[in-house]
Amino acid sequence: MRKTIFVRTLCCGVSFFCLAALGPACLPLFSQDAPAALPSDPKELMLLAAKTNGLTGDDVKPWHLKATYKVLDEQGNATDQGTYEEFWVSPTKYKRSFTSSAFSRTYYGTQNGTLQTGDQVSSPWQLDMLRRDLVGPMPSEKIMATRELEDVPKEGDSNAPRCVTMKIRPIAPATPQDNYGTFCFDPHKAVLLSVGYQSSEQTHFRNSVSFQGHFLPGDLDMSIKGHVVLTAHLESYETLDKVDEAALAPPPDATTFREIKMVGVKGAGPAPGSIFLPLDGEFMISSDVAVGLLTTKIPPVYPPVAKAARVQGTVVLQALLGKDGHVKQLHVISGPPMLLQAAMDAVKQWVYKPYLVNGKPTEVQTTVNIIFALGDKPLPNQMPQPPTAP
Repeated sequence: MRKTIFVRTLCCGVSFFCLAALGPACLPLFSQDAPAALPSDPKELMLLAAKTNGLTGDDVKPWHLKATYKVLDEQGNATDQGTYEEFWVSPTKYKRSFTSSAFSRTYYGTQNGTLQTGDQVSSPWQLDMLRRDLVGPMPSEKIMATRELEDVPKEGDSNAPRCVTMKIRPIAPATPQDNYGTFCFDPHKAVLLSVGYQSSEQTHFRNSVSFQGHFLPGDLDMSIKGHVVLTAHLESYETLDKVDEAALAPPPDATTFREIKMVGVKGAGPAPGSIFLPLDGEFMISSDVAVGLLTTKIPPVYPPVAKAARVQGTVVLQALLGKDGHVKQLHVISGPPMLLQAAMDAVKQWVYKPYLVNGKPTEVQTTVNIIFALGDKPLPNQMPQPPTAP
């Protein structure tokens, strides 16, 4: 206790001496700590936040971080826990590992794509969300250029978070805008506090730390309809002054991994068509148009446990179709939880004819409905010739 009091007294004495002896020369040291006002324009705020939250951007130096995570069910019981660790040098050179008792896999970034070792089963969707929220929680400038950004009105409290809503920009005048994302920030600096999608998926960021001029959450939790399903804690982070090339090299038994970016939520979400998360495609086509372009469709395998439990229904997915017609990104909008993985495993293998805009193949977003039905009785609102699970 005495040591603490002595240090504080000494610091106060030094500060007093500085003010008395140097006068105005000391003032800039204090004024630099005052936070600058946030941009009043919501787009400028979002662009600033994209540059200062997470570890994306041209100014980022090679880094290494480690975080622990815990997956919970809707009753709040832990179903798995493990470690996420990444060594990152560039978009084509990294080593990313997820290790737990239920799932372990390591990804290696190379000039020829991503390679992997470890479990060959589909990765738990929470792990894709974990890395997104830690490393890249903000949409890119390209995505924001195709979205409408609006401030969420405050109730007069100057200390309330500053929130911005993102809406999809319709490609036709009669197409309604969809509010699919709300980003909230500290009222005095562009530190991300939370991200919410139609109030179904919410991620809260706490205890932010500054690293390489960027903000990282010290802790985060993700909830689905008010139920926390994932928590994570940032254990360590450092800049890599020297890169161990050998440690980043994939082993001989590594296999090719075709990455489907999971940017949605599992088993939760609003009615079909009411939410679209920030995929890279600027244009959106209806599910009926997409069905007409489908050339290769792999039927989903009806999960035996779902059959035994008499679970049936429609899984609705949002997909980004590449210029070559392959599925590039995929996420869940809604559907029975026991059927989601089977639907995704099938759709990520589908192939479409390229969608043409002004005669040129173009990336487009669409929705995909997968109907799981027991027996011969059709379900309501079935699409023509649906891919029914066996």
